[in-house]
Amino acid sequence: MAETTAKKYYWIKLKTNFFNTDEIDFLMSQENGCEYVVLYQMLCLNTANTNGLMANKVGEMIVPYKIEKIVRDAKYFKTDTVIVALGLFKQLGLIYEEDHNILKIANFEEMVGSESKWAEKKRLYREKQKQLALGQSEDNVRQEIEYRDKSIENRDIEIDKEKEKEIKKVYFDNENLNSIFEEFIEVRKKLKAVNSDRAIKTLINKLNKYDDDTKYQMIENSIVNSWKDVYELKQPKQTFTKQPIRQEIVPDWFNKENKREEVSEEERTELEGLLSEFKEPFEERKTALQEKLKAKYGKKGNDE
Repeated sequence: MAETTAKKYYWIKLKTNFFNTDEIDFLMSQENGCEYVVLYQMLCLNTANTNGLMANKVGEMIVPYKIEKIVRDAKYFKTDTVIVALGLFKQLGLIYEEDHNILKIANFEEMVGSESKWAEKKRLYREKQKQLALGQSEDNVRQEIEYRDKSIENRDIEIDKEKEKEIKKVYFDNENLNSIFEEFIEVRKKLKAVNSDRAIKTLINKLNKYDDDTKYQMIENSIVNSWKDVYELKQPKQTFTKQPIRQEIVPDWFNKENKREEVSEEERTELEGLLSEFKEPFEERKTALQEKLKAKYGKKGNDE
C-alpha cells in the first residue's frame, strides 16, 4: 500500500496559446522546427524528477547531461539536430545554464505538473461527488445558483463600499478645510447641483483666491444657507463718528460766569474784530446771491 501511494505521475502542462508564443512560433518557422518543439517537450518530461535540471545524481555526484545522452534518450533525433536545438533553446531563454555547466528548463513549474497516487484518488473521489451533486433536482440547483449569485452581489457591494472609503479625494492640504468642502459637496448633491470634475475645479479656483480661514467661512456660509455656490464674504459697514459742531474761538473773559454789563475799550475792540470776521463773508455771500437772482429772475428777483 505504501509503495502504491508513493508513486507519482507527471505530465506536461501546455497553455492554449503555447504554439502562439514568440519562442515556439520562432522554432516552428525553422526548417526542422517541429523536431525542435517535440524535443523541448521531451526534455521537460525527462527532467520531471530533477525539477527541470538536465543532470543525473550518481551517489554524491551531479552528472550533467551530455549531447550523447540526450540523443540516446530522445531516440528519434540526430546529433546535429540536438546540438542546434539546444543552442536555439538557450538563445530564446527556454533553457539556461546553472553552476557546473548544468542546463535547466526555464519556468519548469509552469510546464510540468505532478500528482501522487493518493492525490489522484482524492481527485477522482471529488469528481464522483460532483457528478452525484449534478443529480439533484432542478429546483435545488436553481436555488443554489441564486444563493451564490446573491452572495457574489452582496460581496461586490461590500467591496465597492470599501473602495469608496479607501479612495478619499483630497481637495485641499488643510484637513479641516478638506472635510468641510466634502460636506459642502454632499449639500450640493441634495440640491441636485452638478458635481462634475469641471464644476468642482471651478469652486476650488474661486476659493483659492483667499486664505484658508476665509475659504472655511465661505464654505460654511454656503452650507448654512443651502447655497450651490460659494460667495465672497460681505465687508462690515463703515461707521462714522459724529464730529463736534465747530465752536468759534471767543475770548476767555466772554465765557466767565459773572458776566459784566460793561466792557472795557480793549475788550470792545476785540469783539468788534471777531464780529467783522463773520460779517465780511456774509456780506460777500449775500451780494453773490443777489447777483444770481437778478441774472435769473431780473428785477423781481432783485426786489425779493
